[in-house]
Amino acid sequence: MPKPQFNDRREALSGLELEKVLYDASERLSAQILSGVSPERGVSLTIDIWELENVLLPALNAAVNEIRIFDEAKAQDFSFELKRRRNTLAHDLVNLLIECLRDAYREDVAVEYAATKVVSIKFLKKVENLPAVRKEFANRVYEVLRHLLGK
Repeated sequence: MPKPQFNDRREALSGLELEKVLYDASERLSAQILSGVSPERGVSLTIDIWELENVLLPALNAAVNEIRIFDEAKAQDFSFELKRRRNTLAHDLVNLLIECLRDAYREDVAVEYAATKVVSIKFLKKVENLPAVRKEFANRVYEVLRHLLGK
C-alpha cells in the first residue's frame, strides 16, 4: 500500500512565513509602544491605553491579512483570538513593557496609574541601553503573538 505523501516543504515554508509575519508584527507593535521612550525626550512617558488600542489595531489587522495569504485557517484563529483579547491586549502589552523596564532599570523606574487607562512611567535616572530593552520587549511581544496563535 503506498504511503501518503505530505508536502513537508510547503508546510515548512508556511511555518517560516508565519514566524516571519509574527516577528515583523512584534517589531512594529513594540516600536509603536516604545516610540515615546527616548533619552532625548526627558525622563517620563505617559501611555494612554485607549489611544494605544487604536494605534495597535491596524498593525494587528495587517498581520492577520499577511497570515491569510498562506493559511486561511490560522488567520481566522488569530483574528478570533485578537477579537477575544481586544479589551485586554493593549493593557497586557503595557504591563510587559513595564516589566521589561523594571528588569533593565530596577528601582530607577516609577510607575503611576494616573487613571484607569493612563499609565505614567518616570525614569529616575538617565535612560541607557535602550536598544537592549527594545529587543527584549519585541521578543516578549512576539511570544504573546505566538501564544495568541496557539503555537
